[in-house]
Amino acid sequence: MKRILFYVFVMAATASLYAQTTFNLSGTVSDALTGKPIAGPEVVIYDSTWQVLERKEVGNFISKGQYLFTLPTGYYYIEVIGLVKTAQGINHLMADEFYARATSCSRATLVHLRHDTVIDFALKEGRSLSGTLYDQTTGMPIAGGAVAIYDSAGHPRGGRNGSAHTESSGTFLFTGLAAETCYLYASGYVMLQGNRYEQIYQPRFYPAAAAWQQGEALDLRQDSKSGLTFYLDEGESISGTIRRQNDNTPIHGAIIILLDDSFDRVAEALTDERGVYQFTALSPGRYYILASGMVDTGQGAVVQQYGSRYYPGFDRHEEAQAVELSNRSKTGIDLFLAEGLSISGTVRRKKDHQPVGGATIELLDAQFQRVASTFSDGSGLYQFIVVRPGAYYVFMPGLVWSPSGGDLLYIAQYYPGSPNRESAQQLDVQEGAISAIDFQAQQGSSISGTVRRESDNQPIARARIELRDSTFNMLWSVESDQQGNYQFMAIAAGRYYVYATGLIETQNGPVQEYTGEYHPGTADQAAAQTIDVDDTAVADIDFALTSSAGIQGYISDSAGGAAVNMTVVLCAAPSWAFLRQTTTDASGYYHFTSLAPGDYYVIATGWVWRDGGTVLLYPETVYPDAADRASARSLCVEQAGTVTADIRMLHGYIITGAVRRHDNDEPIEFSQVLLYDAQWMRIGETSTDNWGWYHFIAPAAGLYYIQFTGKVWADMGGHDDWQPVYGASYYPGVQDSTEAQSINLQDRVDRIDGFLKDLQVGVAERSRISLPMEAALLPGYPNPFNAQACIPIELPRAGQVTVQIHSVHGEVIRTLVSGRHGAGRTLWVWDGRDDQGSAVASGIYFVVMRYESSLQSRKMLLLR
Repeated sequence: MKRILFYVFVMAATASLYAQTTFNLSGTVSDALTGKPIAGPEVVIYDSTWQVLERKEVGNFISKGQYLFTLPTGYYYIEVIGLVKTAQGINHLMADEFYARATSCSRATLVHLRHDTVIDFALKEGRSLSGTLYDQTTGMPIAGGAVAIYDSAGHPRGGRNGSAHTESSGTFLFTGLAAETCYLYASGYVMLQGNRYEQIYQPRFYPAAAAWQQGEALDLRQDSKSGLTFYLDEGESISGTIRRQNDNTPIHGAIIILLDDSFDRVAEALTDERGVYQFTALSPGRYYILASGMVDTGQGAVVQQYGSRYYPGFDRHEEAQAVELSNRSKTGIDLFLAEGLSISGTVRRKKDHQPVGGATIELLDAQFQRVASTFSDGSGLYQFIVVRPGAYYVFMPGLVWSPSGGDLLYIAQYYPGSPNRESAQQLDVQEGAISAIDFQAQQGSSISGTVRRESDNQPIARARIELRDSTFNMLWSVESDQQGNYQFMAIAAGRYYVYATGLIETQNGPVQEYTGEYHPGTADQAAAQTIDVDDTAVADIDFALTSSAGIQGYISDSAGGAAVNMTVVLCAAPSWAFLRQTTTDASGYYHFTSLAPGDYYVIATGWVWRDGGTVLLYPETVYPDAADRASARSLCVEQAGTVTADIRMLHGYIITGAVRRHDNDEPIEFSQVLLYDAQWMRIGETSTDNWGWYHFIAPAAGLYYIQFTGKVWADMGGHDDWQPVYGASYYPGVQDSTEAQSINLQDRVDRIDGFLKDLQVGVAERSRISLPMEAALLPGYPNPFNAQACIPIELPRAGQVTVQIHSVHGEVIRTLVSGRHGAGRTLWVWDGRDDQGSAVASGIYFVVMRYESSLQSRKMLLLR
């Protein structure tokens, strides 16, 4: 009896622990040499995407050297900034350090916070780096020049003193640097009078390199560096004026874009009060100038006031004239802009003639292709400006925008109030403005209801519901929310069918999980009931969907909690052939439907979707709770009905990471990685996948060592083997096993990355992947889109990048990535949802990318 009570007590305590939502992360920061706590350092907490969550100064007086954070359970990076309080103030004397003992973010280890955790730091005295920045042409020192430090992997250094401005004498000083190899970088920006920050010089890595791979590595492992002389070249410039075509007056605030030989954006400038623009610090080459016609009003708004022009005054880039830069700057590259024609009107409610603000109005060409879109203001007024001569249609899709988002509130119509294209009126714009293109907005009716599972009456989220006309043609579709609710709005009077398709939107696309039904609960079209809509709302068109023959169940972790967003795989028995996969929902529930009668295996992979990617959190477990596939039990699916297969994940300790090239951060595939125990006995061997990732499942908690052998698996014509391509290294990047750092595996997951250099002797260097010269936000596709859109970006080097989805009002709808990212091309996917997982309304959205000092945007159209 006592044993039973003790077991109940332990289980209750365990359940209480995992029910806790926040935990303490604390520790002490001390001097590695003396062992005494240090006052002054800052502790910075990052999330898994390297966004700063909190930063605190470690305690003084009673709690000298101690820090404490209270955080929700999750994954975090920790950095300590080596500031020290002295009699002269706060100085950066100690080297910054990441967990665990890493000196750069590329080697930092994630902390899985799921219980109160203590992590101590012992800081070492930092190195210093100093010198003088000079103008290469005049030989004079540069005051206010921006100088920064990059680590040995080409990443900008973090910390309080990761960047600096030169003094009036041109001198710069960095302190508290790690005892490692680094690179010195001058961006070419200079702080001028009035705190104006402008690029005067071409960016350079020390001593005169265009890329960090070509720069001189400054080795601080033995001692500090001083007396460095760093010269910058002003480069060439392009300048000119922008004027109005009709009266020759200068245009202030005009946005001018500099394009390279491939018409890719290089830089952007604004004209001053005299209409003058200038691009500086340019390298020799061929450039094009585009006056976009957009004007910055100086009040946070950018408006299109003029037609765009390429130099020397053409509408199309095919006719543009290139500006050649050799060793001489170009002036007098002038452009004249015309204000163009306009179309304007009002939007009012039909029932009471009150103005409608925030209504979307679209301008279409003669082929009904979208040319531009705008919104009515608070008075219901809208206007298209800079319209070129031609034939147009004006369309009101019924979308109305507010600070909370967009809603379909009115029946869509073409001018002059037509519900279809055939009766739309074409506008012939040749000269002069066209006004009074007015709309009477009619609210229409709505149809709403809920979607639930018939088996347990639970709501079904993200179920696709279709509205069909009287001949069963689909008009549009919506998804149910987390409570199973759906609604169609702005419906014109008529006769309709409502169809619950049984499709559920998942990360892998729509999945047929239920049998489709027409209202009032029939799978037969002939028995479907029409809904007559006049001017009133129709509610309670509810559905109770039944699962088709399949397999369902719940995936839980070793403590009994729900394993959320885990990939679950279905295989055929007995062949183990892959059939399909799905992910668990917030309760750990998964479901495979529409299965043919037969035998199947279910695999809980242990891979969990988190922070925009998948991470391996558990060892693979097959039904019923077995690590060995030979122990799996097949499930027999009959003609009808659903088989239940619940799986409890096995407990395991996981070491994972990525192996990348040292020079350009590109992943290395099929690279050998070895795992050793504390006695240096080899206990594991694996190779990286196509993305450079490797994974080990360790047998127990304890000390381990990782070796990146530098060998790559290659097919050598019948005797495939490991071929030495890169220099071998032990974690954390050392060549000698006696210097290797052990991994104290106490958490369930540790991330250990490797960075490999090419062999210098005896092996031909692998071909390098061509990297883009500039950062670019490429056009998303498809555009318009319905379910999801692909958004490609290109980065010339690894760095901090943010890609977000904005509404037309500038509100951040979704953050796709925010943090450090590698060089090269990456494809991000937006599923039409906001950061809370809710589907956003149809309409225009902007993809905005921030990388270093550049800002780029693209327009996307979502059509539900």
